[in-house]
Amino acid sequence: MAYNRSKELRRLVDQWVEQSDEWFRTEDIWRQYNVLTTDGKEVVWQRLKELVETKLIEKSGMRYRHIDSDMDEVDVFQEAHFVSIHYPFPFEELFRMSEKSVMVVAGGSDAGKTALLLNIAYQNMDDWEVHFFNSETGVALLQERLLGLGNLPNPLPFKIWERMDNFADVIRPAALNIIDYLDMDSEVYMVGAEIKKILKALNKGVAIIGLQKPSGRDLGYGGAFSLKKAEVYLSMDSNKLKIIKAKSRVNPKVNPVNKQWSFQLDDTGSKFIKIQEVWGD
Repeated sequence: MAYNRSKELRRLVDQWVEQSDEWFRTEDIWRQYNVLTTDGKEVVWQRLKELVETKLIEKSGMRYRHIDSDMDEVDVFQEAHFVSIHYPFPFEELFRMSEKSVMVVAGGSDAGKTALLLNIAYQNMDDWEVHFFNSETGVALLQERLLGLGNLPNPLPFKIWERMDNFADVIRPAALNIIDYLDMDSEVYMVGAEIKKILKALNKGVAIIGLQKPSGRDLGYGGAFSLKKAEVYLSMDSNKLKIIKAKSRVNPKVNPVNKQWSFQLDDTGSKFIKIQEVWGD
């Protein structure tokens, strides 16, 4: 194997380990970086062995895990709050979000994910510093959707940014950050790690993250990795929304999980209408 290729493979292994948030196998790295030759597989295995010896990763059977020794001491007497966020659905009666937390909105194609995220930005623009990170919607369609929500001053009372990736680098720590949407291309295994980075970038603020999802499934691309760090997780299909996860209940006796609503979007694709709670799938 050429020296440059060997050096590049070692760098890719280090990158994988640094970004990994779960147990993984050697085969996962081979598959991701298209390592097909015996020499290439040997380089990956050897680098993992070195990282185990230097205690950067641990090995259990055929699996490896990045050792993350970073910790922040928690002061349970510090001033901490739940935050107030308004929604087009009756979520405020069911769950709360805390400071420094993440909500994931997983939606299929044309399921209303962007409409929900824009509604949240619109309904909270007077109470929050809102930053909307747009990765997919063109200016003309975005303008149409926003004007469909109601009268908006010029300039807008919240910021819309064009951003495709590395969202953790631009998160406003104390603001309401809305990401439409987090796209890891083929590297869906990195969704959990990216959400974790976004969470770490927050202080008193919140991030609401849109994810694409396969039709008929509750979880977005990345599966359980996308669920792990979310305080709230919503799943959307055409004309249906479901709560998958909600850590803090407004009423301890009312469990929001698995509650569902049917809805329609108005002619502009902006406003949610005919919202009704439904039971079961």
